Amino acid sequence: MRKESLNYIKTLIATDQYEEALELLLSVDVAEFDGEYYYNAGECFFKKRDISNALRSFDRAVRKDRENVRYLMGLFKAYEAFQEEEKAIDTAYQILRIKEGEGYVHGILNILKEKISPN
Repeated sequence: MRKESLNYIKTLIATDQYEEALELLLSVDVAEFDGEYYYNAGECFFKKRDISNALRSFDRAVRKDRENVRYLMGLFKAYEAFQEEEKAIDTAYQILRIKEGEGYVHGILNILKEKISPN
């Protein structure tokens, strides 16, 4: 996927234009797919509350780059939304191993805290 196209798709996602972003993402030649493609597709599906496809897309992104914390965070939030707590926790541990001591820890802990004690 060309960088200009990817930047345009990211802009569409940032401005809540998920249908158009997905349309462009789905028109990409399969040979061009990389982690960014799958991550952005996952974001669109997630924002549209299509958790099953979001989970599939984030998982494919992680398979392309297992050390990409952004991809792992997408997978984590999809597991949480799909109520796959054990897989979410496993993914959280992967993130913590990669980014020990960074801000991701707080994000993960906040999500888990809300899950455990909703207001």
